[in-house]
Amino acid sequence: MTRISTAVWSSRIQAALGREPRSVQEALEGLRAVLKGDGVSKEEFFKAAREGWRFERFSRDDRVALIVWAALKEALEKTRRRLVQKTGSTMVVRKDDRLKEEVKGVRTIGTWKSPEGRVYDVYPWDVSTRVRKGVQIAHPQYGQGTILEVDGNAVTVGFKAGRKRLALKAVKGMILDRYAEAADRRVADAQGWLERFLTSREEVRVSSRLERECELAGNPHFSEGIVSEELRERLEALGLGPEEYTLEDLQERASLLPRKEAALRELLPELPEGFCLSEAQRLARQQGFASKEEGLKAGALLQEIAALRALRAELHRAGYAPVRAVAYRDSSGEVVYTAPVYG
Repeated sequence: MTRISTAVWSSRIQAALGREPRSVQEALEGLRAVLKGDGVSKEEFFKAAREGWRFERFSRDDRVALIVWAALKEALEKTRRRLVQKTGSTMVVRKDDRLKEEVKGVRTIGTWKSPEGRVYDVYPWDVSTRVRKGVQIAHPQYGQGTILEVDGNAVTVGFKAGRKRLALKAVKGMILDRYAEAADRRVADAQGWLERFLTSREEVRVSSRLERECELAGNPHFSEGIVSEELRERLEALGLGPEEYTLEDLQERASLLPRKEAALRELLPELPEGFCLSEAQRLARQQGFASKEEGLKAGALLQEIAALRALRAELHRAGYAPVRAVAYRDSSGEVVYTAPVYG
């Protein structure tokens, strides 16, 4: 089966946007432009949606690839639902051949063919419970019965007392699921996988953004920057942007924060140390400044303090090295699952 390359689609979306997408929404906008202007890409996209193509492997450390992957996945799922809307399936496919031994005595109700062409047995609990001919119900007055016919909002049910015509809405709450207590191997498999992951996982420390920036210093193709582009624009608009956004320059800018806070407390004497911005804004509105210049100065200090606090927070996050739990396949040592570790 042909696979979807996130690298190829990343280049297409970047060309449409004129820059790297910074969010899934931006990537979706770029994808929309690509599909509108490139017939080859459009044909490939819809073919992938119809045939259920899978994604090629890519590094989870590649932020742009992750954003493009999330956007493509969302767009492909929506497109696939529209394409198969007329013949949609509510079946849950079982892929484990060992199930045939565990459902002995229960007959299959048919088969289901996957988009890949593989045929699977379908059991009664694989199909969503709904009002249809042959389904058993339990009526509080007439006892157990079998649905004989569904006609719009009315249902004809056969009981020992005879045929009764009931409202569809009422019958939905009376359906008997004869297989609700049947053993389902999928639950046991999921529990086993979880237990093995918790007992055999290994915690791996991932490089922080600051460490990656130091490693990739001078390489504009892979550099993400220590702080976000939005914060850069904010600092420059306030005249606080350094000449170079190196760690030393950014730390020097963040060191201005105590002086700015002290200057604001001189204008607002009631403001305590360690104040929050909402409290400072409330006092500034209530304060009767001696001149218009003092009011403007207080407003400018509030904006500068907000930007410098955001800079301090981003520098702290950039130095944070997250920890991930990794589970490996015993036979090959291949990574089969990773999850972030909290706490």
